[in-house]
Amino acid sequence: SPHAEGAAPLAGGDVGDGGGEQRAEGAAVPKQVWMGVLQGLTMLDWSLLAPRITAPVTVMWGDQDPLFGPESQDWVKAALPKADHRTYAGAGHNIFWEQPQQVASDLAAHLTD
Repeated sequence: SPHAEGAAPLAGGDVGDGGGEQRAEGAAVPKQVWMGVLQGLTMLDWSLLAPRITAPVTVMWGDQDPLFGPESQDWVKAALPKADHRTYAGAGHNIFWEQPQQVASDLAAHLTD
């Protein structure tokens, strides 16, 4: 199984700490767990389900994301054309650690709209 026993939790800590605790927890998760997550995300073609989504959707993406680049984002935009697509210049995959204030502001706006 790709899910190793004793893996560290993926959440926790205060965003105000600069994401240090979350980064430490994420780094403690075995590589095979992260690879299993990535494999699961790439195996499921949810584009057929996307039209059934009726709730407002905001897609947040760092334009330097090494895991999900522009081609992935084009696919998401095609699958969710009505979504609010936000790109964070200079940010990688973990935009919430890299630009926490902007992400928090955008997320709060999404939740109150």
